[in-house]
Amino acid sequence: SLRNSRPASRRGARACFLDSRKSRPVGSNGSRHSRAGALFPPPATSAAQATHDPGEQPMTIAENLTLAAKRGRVRGLGWALNSSTRKDLFERVRAMGLGLEDRLDNAIGSLSGGQRQALTLLMSTWLKPKLLLLDEPCSALDPGSTLRIEDTISKLAATMTIIIVTHNMQQAARVSDYTAFFLSDGGPGQLVEVGPTNEIFSRPKDQRTENYVSGRFG
Repeated sequence: SLRNSRPASRRGARACFLDSRKSRPVGSNGSRHSRAGALFPPPATSAAQATHDPGEQPMTIAENLTLAAKRGRVRGLGWALNSSTRKDLFERVRAMGLGLEDRLDNAIGSLSGGQRQALTLLMSTWLKPKLLLLDEPCSALDPGSTLRIEDTISKLAATMTIIIVTHNMQQAARVSDYTAFFLSDGGPGQLVEVGPTNEIFSRPKDQRTENYVSGRFG
């Protein structure tokens, strides 16, 4: 776990956006690509966003990862999934520790939700972005899968800045260095308070933040 005094805009920091609404302020599944990020980092930006489930596409693990590896590159005529590429895929998937390196030709849809989400993180960080945007990365996952995803997030934070949108206060307290609280009364959300995570949860300056993190509403 990283605990430092660097602002969230610096590499290696993790920031959580606590949103009191059920909507998702940093994109949603099917949202248009923008300069703020995409599923895979395009060559003109240094940001990536992980919101889409690769299980929505009828492709194999290897095919999905190859799309991530080739994103933004000039493509000529030839096999994208060659022996050299497969070796790279094998090593990167093996490093995840999920035992999927021997299942590269399996359909993504045959994997569990936790395995698909772990692969989504790998795909989104394949080109080593400086900024990673995560929208509810552990939604609908079991506790074991959530723990693995959070552990991966902590490891990734050593090389990039990560922004997480979540309604899970416990997760925000576990994985982030800085937390921002957004509140809406039905209109556009407003930033109420931002600061080091331990201060937001133990010594918030705004009464509305205190009411939310203490469970008085939300």
